[in-house]
This record gives sequence, structure tokens and C-alpha cells, in this order.
Amino acid sequence: MEQSPPSISIRPLGDSDLSEAGAILRRAFAAQFGMPPDTFWTDRDFVTGRWMTDPSLAFGAWMGDRLVGSSLGTSWGSLGIFGPISTHPDTWNHGTARLLIPPVLERLNALGARHLAFFTFAESTKHIALYQRFGFWPRFLTAIMTRLVEANEIVPETTRYSTVAGGNTHCSHTWTRRQRLSYRWITNGGGGFVRVWTEEPRRGRLMFDQVRSGSP
Repeated sequence: MEQSPPSISIRPLGDSDLSEAGAILRRAFAAQFGMPPDTFWTDRDFVTGRWMTDPSLAFGAWMGDRLVGSSLGTSWGSLGIFGPISTHPDTWNHGTARLLIPPVLERLNALGARHLAFFTFAESTKHIALYQRFGFWPRFLTAIMTRLVEANEIVPETTRYSTVAGGNTHCSHTWTRRQRLSYRWITNGGGGFVRVWTEEPRRGRLMFDQVRSGSP
């Protein structure tokens, strides 16, 4: 049950806030996944890269002088991607996340986004209900799949998807690496694409891709 929210202020994240925002994000997702917080996702940074891309799409929540959460967005022209959003576990159920959502959505709209989407946990009715308050509804169930890479394995720049799928498709995929994250673009002849992240070394997860109704 959501408790009465304490006094919380929302303002843009600054450069000096990024380290703490990243630590809170890792701790929040560790709690969600039931993992040790001190070693979870220490080899990646979901906050700094997004902030450096566009600082105007990064906001923090403060209780007094204490940073307790953040929300970020990414603008791809008419497509706006919302998230990740995280709050420190000891502030959960106080309405903090609900306050972090509007400023990112308002900024994405100001940048001309006509189609807004994000990922959340398919099994969490609490997460889904939160985002439905802002007009988002579940649309796609996305499989997040991973595979361990051998130390000396050479990943080709580009390969035909048909060579992986046994010749049953005419798709192609390209591996791209940036910092410690890996993902692949899968394109088809009609111009559609899917980005499959390979960030989690333990196991694949099913996530909801939620899309707010409106013209793409």
C-alpha cells in the first residue's frame, strides 16, 4: 500500500549527482531481482551515458539534501524512450516514482516525441498500474535473451540472420558494442527492427514493452 509521501523535490540531475544516482539504480534493481546489492550491475552504468546524451532528460528526486531516485529518457526524433526510473528501496511505496515520471514525459513531448514507450516488469501489477496512470498500456511481451561469450571468441561485425536461424528467414543482424553493453539490431525487409539487449549474464528475462496510445 502506498504511504503518505514525505516532502520530495524534483529537479534536474547534475554531473555531481550521477555516481549516487547510479548506485541507487543498482540497489533498486538488485532488490527487485533479489540479488546482493554490493555486487549487482557494478560493471555497467545506465545513468551517465543517458545523461551525457541529453542532460535535459535526466531528473532526480530529493528528500531534503538526500538524492533518493532518478528518471531518465532518450529522444530518437519522433520516438521517445522513457527510463530507467529507480528509487532507493527504503523509499518505496511513498509515491516517489509517481513524481519522477511527469518531468521526463513533458520534456520528451517538448522535443517532439509522438510515440512514447518503455520496458517494465511483466509480472508486477504495481509497476503496470503506476504507468497506466500516465496513459501507458501493455502492448508487447519481449524476451530478453543472453549467451555467455567465450574469452577468445570473435564476434563478426555483420552476419546473415539466416545463417543463425537455419535459412528460415530473410532477416539480418548486426552486433554493436558500446562500453560494456552488447545488443543486436534485427531488421527485416519491411524496415522493422528489434533491439535485443544482452546485458544480463545470469539468465534471460521477460519484460513488458509498454506503449502509450497515439500515432507513431
